[in-house]
Amino acid sequence: MIDNTNIPRNNREWFLYYLFTDLDFVDEKDKICAEIKSLAGVDSYGLMMLIQKDSLCDQLERLGKEGSMVAEQIRALTKRFDVSIATIEQGIRYINKLHGISRTFRSMPSVGIDGNEVIVRLSGNMKLEDIKAVYPYIQKLQKQLPDYKNRNRSKDRPDLIYAVHKQRLNGLKFKEINYLYENGNLPGYAGSHPIIGEDSLEKDYRRYRHK
Repeated sequence: MIDNTNIPRNNREWFLYYLFTDLDFVDEKDKICAEIKSLAGVDSYGLMMLIQKDSLCDQLERLGKEGSMVAEQIRALTKRFDVSIATIEQGIRYINKLHGISRTFRSMPSVGIDGNEVIVRLSGNMKLEDIKAVYPYIQKLQKQLPDYKNRNRSKDRPDLIYAVHKQRLNGLKFKEINYLYENGNLPGYAGSHPIIGEDSLEKDYRRYRHK
């Protein structure tokens, strides 16, 4: 029985998980949600969260001047967190559970363990890049198989990538971030040091961060 709905499956989903559970983001999200509830009412608020064919900003604009002001607050978060408006709205709708992310991305292959094998299921419109996107998760599942043999450890650490992102938002240069990282003082990260050097840290960050 394959069940991979409980954890993020690739770097993009992990980045969004860290963003959507970031206390700074959650604080802003809660304020916006409270304003929408007050403006639209509890029942309409619930519908606005469910109706994803229209953006939240578009729905708010239709509520008049006060709605437009809330929409501007949402747009302002794109600069604060350096992500797209679609990502901000996705985060506002996000339920604070890991499985909420996986259900959001229906274009991703389904990956899981069945017996002694890793099984990858594809829909008719999936491409090679979709498989590549979930490959880090495939590798993690392979390690659970009885015939797995140790290989070189991956440098991929999604919690490290998001910790770097937070410091970039604070205006730090990669040289400063790398100094904190190498000395074990990077806020939000307390793991090992799989990435060596300022250039490598910047390269991995730009490769794995979600925009």
